[in-house]
Amino acid sequence: MDIKRTEKKLREAQCFLGYLRSHASTPFDKREPFDFYLSAFLNATYSVQEVLQVETKIKELVYKQWYKDWKAKLEANDQKLFPFMIGEKKGSGQRHKEVHATGAEYDKKGTEISLFDYDTLCGDRCGRFEIFGSPYSLTGTAPPTFTRHEQLFQLDGEPKEVVSVCEKWLDLLMRLVHDFCTGEPWKRRKPTP
Repeated sequence: MDIKRTEKKLREAQCFLGYLRSHASTPFDKREPFDFYLSAFLNATYSVQEVLQVETKIKELVYKQWYKDWKAKLEANDQKLFPFMIGEKKGSGQRHKEVHATGAEYDKKGTEISLFDYDTLCGDRCGRFEIFGSPYSLTGTAPPTFTRHEQLFQLDGEPKEVVSVCEKWLDLLMRLVHDFCTGEPWKRRKPTP
């Protein structure tokens, strides 16, 4: 089955997820680029199912029935991601909030980390610093600190890292596309009203 445009949308989402990862734990407050990449990711993932339907020329009722059956087989936590990320009624879902309201809703938490813990907690994904001066043990001063920022969705009242939720969401969409293509629902199933 030829689903090149659907696969391109999945790669587009992977690309923006990579940018989200790279901006998620920086020691600087760079919320705006993170917001841009989150918006792009949400829009790319939203369009995956629409492009899949158009590309495969499947009737909407057939797809909706297949989708309903497919989703019912998922674990409860996975099922909850669909309304949370794309919404299943008007005005809900992070993507709807991003495009039609004031933006995706997430909390930002800053944690102070010591320069000595910087490599352990952030590693290369946060960049590198070189600081010159007297050793802290000789001057009696505390080492400098940085703020490590975390972006957290509130999913069922629990804080979850935005990037982790997005990774799980993209995995589910990739599974959806795979299962749809290997199951060929348009050949075996008629929609039920």
